[in-house]
Amino acid sequence: MQPSKNFKPFFLNSNLSFGRAGGDTVESLLHPAAGNSGNSYITYALVKTVLGDFAGLSHIANVYEYDFSSGRDAEFARAECTHVFLVLQDQIRIEESYGLRLPYENIVSFLKKCGKPVVIAGLGANSFGGFDPEFHKKLPPALVKFLREISGMCEKIGIRGEFTADVLAKLGISNFQIIGCPSFFETGPGRRVEKPPFGELNPVLTSPIVYRSGSVPAVMQDFLEKDLINLSVFGKFTEEIRLEDYRRAKRGNLGIFFNPEKWKTFLGKYNFALGPRVHGSIAAINAGLPAVCTNTDSRAAEMCAFLKIPRLADDSFVNYAAIPNARNFADFIKRAYEACDTETINAAYPKLFENYKNFITSQGLPFNSGKCANSGLLSDIEMRGPTLSLPAAVLKLSGLECKRLFRRLSRSAAKRLLKRKRS
Repeated sequence: MQPSKNFKPFFLNSNLSFGRAGGDTVESLLHPAAGNSGNSYITYALVKTVLGDFAGLSHIANVYEYDFSSGRDAEFARAECTHVFLVLQDQIRIEESYGLRLPYENIVSFLKKCGKPVVIAGLGANSFGGFDPEFHKKLPPALVKFLREISGMCEKIGIRGEFTADVLAKLGISNFQIIGCPSFFETGPGRRVEKPPFGELNPVLTSPIVYRSGSVPAVMQDFLEKDLINLSVFGKFTEEIRLEDYRRAKRGNLGIFFNPEKWKTFLGKYNFALGPRVHGSIAAINAGLPAVCTNTDSRAAEMCAFLKIPRLADDSFVNYAAIPNARNFADFIKRAYEACDTETINAAYPKLFENYKNFITSQGLPFNSGKCANSGLLSDIEMRGPTLSLPAAVLKLSGLECKRLFRRLSRSAAKRLLKRKRS
């Protein structure tokens, strides 16, 4: 199918942030991305794929907070746009993250008012207990109805893997194609990753809470890292902050990004990535690093299996389990390195890329790859880095007293966390 000559997409739930990153709280900062900066990577990749330019992008950032009552954007999309991209992540689940719930009826109504072909790429199911053959029976009826309605508006839905395919098929939905995630393909067809010698490893973590060390760099994404985002972006200290966290932030070893180009630049200073974040692993791979994902949920399992992303799921420190000391961390790095198969991911990539290209072009959409104009319009989150300073009360303490204070705060935080878990 030939792409339309006057192609103009509208992105619903883009999770993109433009201009100055907003607010002075973690909630306001992450608002455009619906709580997770990694969500924006999907739309970023789609814009690169079908448009090649971020200037003048027509979009609604956060569908959870959008006021659907005016109808103005739907009228604009109907009059001015050729397609509507509904950007979803792993919302096929029993409960969504952060207590959110998609406004199913409003989304369906909006799409009907637009009256344009709907494109969905990267939708996934997520069962935190792993693959569950009865998972489709446990989904909320409103979600099932929503999935059936939006599938009827699409030529086909691009989904993340075999588990999602199984769930949709059991719901009577058959117009789908497994693609993985658009973000995996945003650098174009020639991508390769090379595994460095073990003795030359310079690792970066896809989440800092896996190992709390001042010397190990890491990327933050969502509310799980709220205290560290507060520290490194806003300079706010909470009782959860340790001395190692302060040192890590001050050395510039923490980052959070709305612009994947800045994200990849940060990751490019290192040569091996590991941790529980799936899109963190994808960003690292696109930056040229071998990466190992340590997440055990079905979303990670199916995407890693389909895209051949190396995964370590049978370890003591999977998901967000905290690694207690340097010796355990060194052993963990060794196990992750042994699990990292770059030959398989490199060999599989050309065919996977062509499959993704087929998904796009078979719907009459234009296909671009490589660089994208005006990505600099996306928000840049400034880190405090070397300018980060301790509160005045702490500065008056001696070095030993300072360490004791942070240790006491850490114990207090641990007690509260244990209490929450028990309740």
